[in-house]
Amino acid sequence: MAAPATLAPCPCHRGTPPHLPTSNPLHLNSFFAGFFVEIKEKDGGINLDQLPEPFQVDGLRKDLEFPSMVALKLWLQEYAIVHHRPYRVVNSATNRRYTVKCENPRCKWKVHATKRSSGTWRISRVLQPLRVRAHAPPVFDDRYIPYLRAAGLLGVALVVSRGMPVFNAPALTALVDRWRPETHSFHLPSGEMTITLQDVAMILALPLQGHVVTGRTETPGWRAQVEQLFGIPLNIEQGQGGKKKQNGIPLSWLSQNFSHLDDDAEPWRVECYARAYILHLLGGVLFPNAGGDIASAIWIPLVANLGDLGRFSWGSAVLAWTYRQLCEACCRQALSSNMSGCVLLIQLWMGLRLPVGRPKWRQSFTPWPYNEPDMEKTVAYLFESTATAHAHRDVAYKHYVNEMDCLQPQHIEWLPYHTNEASSLSLNSMCNRDSDYFMYQCPLVCFWAVEYHLPHRVMRQFGKKQDWPVEDISTGVKLHKYDRVRTKKVKDWGLEHNRYIDEWRTAGRNDRYIETIHQNHLFSEYLRWLHRTYRLFLRPTWTEADIEDDHDSDEGRNPYDVRTRVGYQMEHAPLRDRVSRELLRNVNEMGHALQAPRGGEDTENTLHNVLEKVRQRCRKLAARLGCRSVGLDDVYQPRRLPPPLPQSVRPSTARYSIRIEEREGVGGSSSSRIKQGAGTT
Repeated sequence: MAAPATLAPCPCHRGTPPHLPTSNPLHLNSFFAGFFVEIKEKDGGINLDQLPEPFQVDGLRKDLEFPSMVALKLWLQEYAIVHHRPYRVVNSATNRRYTVKCENPRCKWKVHATKRSSGTWRISRVLQPLRVRAHAPPVFDDRYIPYLRAAGLLGVALVVSRGMPVFNAPALTALVDRWRPETHSFHLPSGEMTITLQDVAMILALPLQGHVVTGRTETPGWRAQVEQLFGIPLNIEQGQGGKKKQNGIPLSWLSQNFSHLDDDAEPWRVECYARAYILHLLGGVLFPNAGGDIASAIWIPLVANLGDLGRFSWGSAVLAWTYRQLCEACCRQALSSNMSGCVLLIQLWMGLRLPVGRPKWRQSFTPWPYNEPDMEKTVAYLFESTATAHAHRDVAYKHYVNEMDCLQPQHIEWLPYHTNEASSLSLNSMCNRDSDYFMYQCPLVCFWAVEYHLPHRVMRQFGKKQDWPVEDISTGVKLHKYDRVRTKKVKDWGLEHNRYIDEWRTAGRNDRYIETIHQNHLFSEYLRWLHRTYRLFLRPTWTEADIEDDHDSDEGRNPYDVRTRVGYQMEHAPLRDRVSRELLRNVNEMGHALQAPRGGEDTENTLHNVLEKVRQRCRKLAARLGCRSVGLDDVYQPRRLPPPLPQSVRPSTARYSIRIEEREGVGGSSSSRIKQGAGTT
């Protein structure tokens, strides 16, 4: 049996023009014809109807099998054209394997195919939407409140106690695809956006003021410490029987042993259960990793001292951890890639600001049982009574990608905390307690993760003017290489990141932005700069050629029409991009023509030629959008009205007047009447 094939996503698939894997740009039909001849010559003829269809899916399907290497090559050639993925062959062994790789040396997309014992070739793996890593903690008990308040985690615990939402993995994956590690922001056609310290405070009510969350990650004897803290031995195997060595407490173990606290429990047992709840909250909700159902052992020394938890800046730590996980998730290539970080924060942020993947609102809300200032609700309360739309994840993912490609500034809720719904809530006192930190431009630290908070890139989220070009502040290529696996020599991250910790302590607001208010015309100038500087469309137009000269557009031979005709889902983002580019081309050409001096014969000829081009383009654009005129009969031509009737010397007393068609003797029903105004005849 052959080894499984390995696939990785190609960035070129999301923004480059359609290149062919050959040196000459050939049309689709002539391109295929050459390979049909090659198949006949080398394999003695193959039934092409039995070949898997590359247009039917957006990505390589699992278990695609080919009768020969030549058939595999043909399929990959078709796939490269349809899905805009240029490649080159890096390994070709007729009896063993066939490997292709993206032409872009910075792109890691590649395909490995292997020959089976039966003589066929098979591809066995394909990427799927990211799997969400988040776990609801055990049942909340009011007796945990004093411990959670002292730890600074009461607000988020109350949010989670109301129930975790149904996570929309396709929508979250589409959002993660927009993340750029070098700017720590999502790149959208409507402008850059990101999760800020303000969002952490308003959604999770976490403290921003305090010490960074860091320390030693070397935890010898942590199992004995777990037994000492919880009074129960951690009976799990470690590195035996082929199982991976676990460096943490299984969340399932915490749920099984500390879910329900007896009504007559003694104070020491209440504290023990509260400690287990906090550990589950940290490892399963706020700081989950992509590894699975594990609360890392780095949290055990912290929860051992519940009294010291309140001195930490949990909000900055959660955001640093989430940034790091987003930077890793957007580059993952494994078959079963996961998305971690505080997924609860990401989904609620997305629902508050973007119309893509937003759950359906309901009008009824469950009453909030607490009224103390630090126990009030957060804006997450708005999403308690929502219904999540369900769809096949592959279909939904492509749909969300297309929707994000069509987002405009007017579609975004830039100030979600100033809406009528949010303003009507009695918010938790922690939501605005540390508002001075909202616009801090500083590093965020959480053990090995150091990620920069860059609000100057998303000033419209604060209602301020967005400057351009945006000042580039390095997010640190070296910093992204820090993790627990690759930097095992580092034992104390507080010492290793001392420089960044000092920078956090001395950080301040971006005062130069405080007085500058957002203005739409200035933001439009910023968007022009952004579109020139970054790639913002994941599903762009299939060609940038002038539609007037694009004969494949009429014949339906272009990649978009082929993919739509034989595919399973129609995409509207490439079509929208195509139309908008042609309209902009018309605007530019007409602008140049109008600059010519008036009155000259050359000017008249130039205007005539430009108008003819615009007419041809508009006709093709109308046809592309489904509006096809076949003649003048399609255009309504009003009938000539008969002479007016002689007026009476007195106002008419009739309540209705006869319709024009009836006065002409054509069309209309005799019962069709139009009300007549007073004083007319």
